[in-house]
Amino acid sequence: MSCPHSTKVTRVAGNPKVFKEECMYCYKTWDEPNWIEVCAVCLQGFCPEHFPIHQLSHPGHSCTVRVSRKTTSVQSSIPDDDADLQSCAKEVKIEAKVDVYDYTFSSYCHSCRQPVDLADDVSLFVKNSIEASKVTSSTWADRPSLECPHIHSIDRQSIDGLKLPDTCSKCDKSDNLWFCLSCGEVGCGRKQYDGSGGNGHAADHFKANPSHTCSVKLGTINSAEPDIFCYVCDDLVYVEGFKEKYLKQILSQVNGNDIKSEKGIREMQWEQNQSFQFSMVTEDGAKLEPAVGYRGISNLGNSCYMASVMQCALRLFHVPAHDPSSCSKEPKDCAHCQLNKLENGLFSMNDEIVELRPWMFKQVITTGHREFASFQQQDAVEFLEFFMKKFALYENVSFDLQQTIKCAECGYETTTQSKPDYLQVPLVEDSNTVDLNDMISSYFKDEFLEGSKCEKCNGQECLKKHFGLVRGPQKCLIVVITRAALKNWVPSKVNTPVTIPSGVNLEGFKEEVKKFIPNEDALNQLMMMGFDRDLCSEALKQTDNDLEAACNALLTGAVKVQSSSVVIDEASLVELLSMGFDEELARRALELTQNNKENACDILLSSPEKLFEVNAGPTDSRCAIEARSEQYELRGVISHKGPSLHCGHYIAHVKDADKWILFNDEKAVLDPSPDFTNAYIAFYEYKK
Repeated sequence: MSCPHSTKVTRVAGNPKVFKEECMYCYKTWDEPNWIEVCAVCLQGFCPEHFPIHQLSHPGHSCTVRVSRKTTSVQSSIPDDDADLQSCAKEVKIEAKVDVYDYTFSSYCHSCRQPVDLADDVSLFVKNSIEASKVTSSTWADRPSLECPHIHSIDRQSIDGLKLPDTCSKCDKSDNLWFCLSCGEVGCGRKQYDGSGGNGHAADHFKANPSHTCSVKLGTINSAEPDIFCYVCDDLVYVEGFKEKYLKQILSQVNGNDIKSEKGIREMQWEQNQSFQFSMVTEDGAKLEPAVGYRGISNLGNSCYMASVMQCALRLFHVPAHDPSSCSKEPKDCAHCQLNKLENGLFSMNDEIVELRPWMFKQVITTGHREFASFQQQDAVEFLEFFMKKFALYENVSFDLQQTIKCAECGYETTTQSKPDYLQVPLVEDSNTVDLNDMISSYFKDEFLEGSKCEKCNGQECLKKHFGLVRGPQKCLIVVITRAALKNWVPSKVNTPVTIPSGVNLEGFKEEVKKFIPNEDALNQLMMMGFDRDLCSEALKQTDNDLEAACNALLTGAVKVQSSSVVIDEASLVELLSMGFDEELARRALELTQNNKENACDILLSSPEKLFEVNAGPTDSRCAIEARSEQYELRGVISHKGPSLHCGHYIAHVKDADKWILFNDEKAVLDPSPDFTNAYIAFYEYKK
C-alpha cells in the first residue's frame, strides 16, 4: 500500500542546503548509534525526539530520509573516479588524506509509521549532498566563508604553459604563496604582527592590477575548501564548486612543480591563538579535575570569545523563555530557537550529546555582521554588546549614571544622565598588580578637563568632571577593564596584572539626582509664545533659566528634546493586540525591546512585571538617593592572553555553588585557585 503523505513531498529545485549533520533543536548528531530525520519537504534535520515538534507545526511534513554516519577509514581527498583531477594532481604532486565515513539512509513516514518510497529526486538529493560533504569531516573544511560577487567577473587571462615558481615572484619567500586567478602571478602573503607571513607581494599585485581581485593559496588547493582571498572583500571568500570550475583548469595549464600542502589561514589563526593557552594545572602541578555536570563549547575556529561570553551570560542573565513548538519561524532561521538550543545544551547532561558546536547559533545571530560572521578572532566586549542588543537583555545589566561638569571658579554646573550597560574602567601600564576596587574608585573621582572653558564665566582650565551612581543594575554589574591603549598611535594591549575582588560595594559612589527646576514665570512666558512645554523647559535648562537666551535658542531651533521612547512599530503592535494583550502594556513591551516582537511577546507572557521595573529615566521620579543596597558578589570572569584583544585566547570562570568552574573552549574543569590576573570582563551579581 502506497503512502498518501509521500505525494506532499515537493520536488527539489535549485541547490538548497540539507541540514543533515545535527538536530535543529538539540546537539544530537547523525553519528551512530544516533540518526537524523531529514524532512523530505524542507530538508531540515531533527533527532527522533524533536521531529514530532516539527511535524506538529508543519502538518504536511510527514516523510523523512533517515541518515546516520559511521567512521570507516582514511582515503585520498581526490575522488578515484575523477581521472582528470587525479592526473593533474599526480603531475603537480598533490596528495591529501582525510577521514571518510559510511552512511546509511532509509525513508520513513511518521504519520503512517512505516517505511516509504520517496520520489527519486528527494532521496538522490539528500544522498548527493552527503557525497558532496564527505570530506567536510576536516576541522576547517566545514567553515563557511563569505560569498564573493567578484570572482565571477575577474579579468581572466591565459596561463597556458605557465611554470609555477618555487618562490614568490618578487622575493625568495617559499611558503604562504598566493596564485592570482586572473594571470597566474604568484606572490607572498601579508606580513603579520609578529613578523611572520610574507612581504605582501600578492596584495601589491592586486594594487597594481585592480581587476585581478582573487587569489588562491597554493598550499591549500588540495583541501576540501581551499583558501580563496578577495582583495575587494578583504576577506576569505566562498566559491561554490571551486575545484570543478577553476582547479582543474589551473592544474591542467601549469607545468608540474611540487606544491607542498600548508594549513589554511583560519587553522593557522586558531593554532596561533591556542598558543596563548592558560594553565590547566594547579599550583602544585596536579591536573585540574573535570567539572562533572558542566559542558564546554567547542571552538568553531577562533570563536573562544563567543564561547566565553555565552558561558557567563547564560548563567548570569535572565534570558526570556522561548518555546520552539510555538515559534512561527523555521528553527534554522530563528535566533531565539538557536539560543534556546544552546542554553539547553549547556544545562542538560544528556549522555547522547557528545559536544556542543553551536554553528547554527553563530550563523543565525551573525547574519549581516561581517566581523562576527567571519572565523577571525574578535573582541569579547564587542560580542557581549552585540549579544545583549540582539536579544534585548539590557534590563539585566543597565544602571543609572549621572555626570556632573562643574566650574571650579563660578560654580556653574551641568548634569546629564545616562544608562550604560557596563562600567568601563581604564587600566594603565604598571609593573605592579592593580586592584579592581582601586580602579573603580578612580573612575568616580573628580577629574579636571584639559583645554576646557566655562561657558558661564569664560574661565580657562576650570571645569572638572564627576560621575555619580544613581541606581545600580538590577541583576548583574559588568565591569570591563580597558586593556587597549595607543603607543605611538598604534593600538596595543595593556598587560598589567589585576586583582579581582570577591565583592564590590558601590554605596560610597551614590548621589542624588540633580533634577532641573525651571523658573515658572519664564516657562509661562515662553509657552505663551506657542512653544511646547517640554521644549521650553529644555531651553531654560540649557540656558540656566535665562529667559532671553532661552527665547533665542527656541527661535533659532537650537533646542531639541531628547526622547527616550521608541517609535512603536504599528504592525507589531497590531499583532500583539490581536493576541489579546492590553494596548498600553503592548506598547511598553515593544518600547522596552526596541520593537522586537518575539521578545515583547515573551515579556508579556512570562515577565510582565519587567514592564514596570525599568520605568522612566532616573530624573523622572528619584530626586534623592534610593534606599537600596549596592553590593555585588563576583560570579564570573573572562580572561584574555595575547598581544591584542583581537588575537589570543579567551577563557571564562564561573562561580556556581561556591566552586569555580573554568571553561576553556570544550573543556570544563574545577579550578580551586582561579588566576584572574589577565581578567578583561568581571561579572558581579547583585546581593539583595
